[in-house]
Amino acid sequence: MNPEGEITVRLACSDRRVQKASITSSRTGLPPRLVRGRPPVDVERLVPLLFSICQRAQGAAAASAIAAAQGLEATVRDQERSTREVTLEMLQEGVWRLLIDWPKSMGEQPQVPAVASVRHASSAVVDDGGTLDALLAVAGDVLCEHVYGAPPEAWLASTDLAALDRWIDLGATLPARLLRRTRDEAPGLGRSDVALMPDATLESLRRSLIHELESDPDYARFPRWGGAPAETGALARQADAPLISALLDRDGRTVSTRFVARLVELAVLVGNLRARSAGHVAAVRAHALQDGVGLGLAETARGLLLHRVRIQHGLVTDYSIVAPTEWNFHPQGPLAQGIAGLAAADHERLERDARVIVQSLDPCVACRVEVADA
Repeated sequence: MNPEGEITVRLACSDRRVQKASITSSRTGLPPRLVRGRPPVDVERLVPLLFSICQRAQGAAAASAIAAAQGLEATVRDQERSTREVTLEMLQEGVWRLLIDWPKSMGEQPQVPAVASVRHASSAVVDDGGTLDALLAVAGDVLCEHVYGAPPEAWLASTDLAALDRWIDLGATLPARLLRRTRDEAPGLGRSDVALMPDATLESLRRSLIHELESDPDYARFPRWGGAPAETGALARQADAPLISALLDRDGRTVSTRFVARLVELAVLVGNLRARSAGHVAAVRAHALQDGVGLGLAETARGLLLHRVRIQHGLVTDYSIVAPTEWNFHPQGPLAQGIAGLAAADHERLERDARVIVQSLDPCVACRVEVADA
């Protein structure tokens, strides 16, 4: 079994419109036989090895959940290390999404060497000293030249809604040009009314999902926040940022708003790394629910990652993972809503638009789009 799997999006079309988007997944979740009856230390080592994407976040969430289940508290040093690692991973993923996956989905040339330089520098970071400074120098140059056209923090500080529109009109960088194309060719693309996930505090988790997580065996495949689908990721985390709040008021939860939220969040991450601050974006935290049950949470580039573990008599007896992809690619979630109703007269254009919406929601696995007449 493969916990990563793939997603298939089938578009049923009639009357020149998409009438329904059906989303199926071959993702199996964490195979129980791999973890049940094993010592926690073995499971903690094993879980991140099962994932090629967001491996650091998977490891941080696993370690946090297992520690909470055992009644252990992480040291300040361990918390700082795990937060730094998850932040670095989010930085790499954010640059990759903006400069490779997004342009590819729109038929544009990706900027692979720029992304490779950030990934190489990030892999060399071993502490929060000189190796982190070296990464920030490389990342700062790449983001200034290829993403913002200015230092990330300066772009963030000076960009309100009017300034964003001027930046898009100028089109001096690849993301700006892609936003201009989307605005001109497909305004409102991917708009969804699915609620944005609020901050996952222990209180909100208890109120909105913990009971279902513990009682519904299918919850990890079809998660719900307060009984309904929710969107997680940069847009949900940055919804209260002034620029994103203004975009949401004007345009709603669209492809463009999601990508601008990524731009905002990437600048925030760089600022946090420069300040050696954990910030809120890449928070790693743990909650002990009851004797032997722990939750570990990590914010990833794609959204909230949640691990739940039960430990009895020194062995793991139950383990579940709720990944961001299951939120955003829920059968009634933001992808399904964002695709339904798209124009379907031109199947090639439809497939491209669907791929762009998929990338705005950022699956952690391969995603196929199939078009058929209803």
